[in-house]
Amino acid sequence: MPDYNSIYVKDHPKISHLKMTVRADFSRPTSYESLRITRVEDTDGDDNFEWLINGRTYKPKRGDFVLFSGIDLRMPVVRRRPSRVKINILMFESSLLFPNTELAGLFYSDSCPHNLILAEQADSLNRLFDKVIGELEHNDCYSRPAITASLTLLMVELCRLTNYDPNNTPSQSDTELIGKIVAYTGEHFTERLTVASVAHRFGISGALLSQLTKRLVGSGYPEYVRRLRVYNVMRLVSEQDRSILQAAIESGFSSVAGFYKTFHAITGASPTEILKSGGNPRFDRNLSEK
Repeated sequence: MPDYNSIYVKDHPKISHLKMTVRADFSRPTSYESLRITRVEDTDGDDNFEWLINGRTYKPKRGDFVLFSGIDLRMPVVRRRPSRVKINILMFESSLLFPNTELAGLFYSDSCPHNLILAEQADSLNRLFDKVIGELEHNDCYSRPAITASLTLLMVELCRLTNYDPNNTPSQSDTELIGKIVAYTGEHFTERLTVASVAHRFGISGALLSQLTKRLVGSGYPEYVRRLRVYNVMRLVSEQDRSILQAAIESGFSSVAGFYKTFHAITGASPTEILKSGGNPRFDRNLSEK
């Protein structure tokens, strides 16, 4: 079984913006910054494994597919014991592999952060997913067209299974703008950020900022900032041995009561409940596309 700290990420030499993570294994709850198409390989009989995605809890099982956009906030949560979950991850920039097509916007649609495709529906996805893995490993002069074709069919199947409507996808300019806003927020979320101040910085109205974040992130801007702060608390506690309260202050919370209220609203549990006995959640940056 692969070691947690040596997750294998394969960059395809002939196709930029495409990575494949094979047999990723985490023995501790982990937050991945940039997942795309994820197949659950094995849950090791762990019925307690849950995935917290944008404040909502999911319980994927073996064979399920989970879709993430690059701006989702998520954290696997195991409340009673460490998890030995194995996952396959296919990561790529859809807008770069599929320019000017309706496929590119799948990961930025309103429904994407909540898309869980059950194993019972995934026969065709499994065949195509395995084809991509095989071509990544084979890597001959025909791999590029084979991977592109398989990915295209895989994306089409995903669009159909999720009832994706390309007419509801934001424009490229909107996704680029929200990408800049998300990057800025990621650097400054410990500071006092308001809708008005951030909107002014990017030359847009507060209403447009709220609309974009609601559509692409799944929450309003203030809620998005609160999520970043909560996840940063978990990172500081697990990686740098901060106390929970010290981490909360460093993450931008102005009061203890406000922190606990926000934490419970986002995770559905107290910090102690999430941290106890299952091992500390850790942030794995090995899979970052940034």
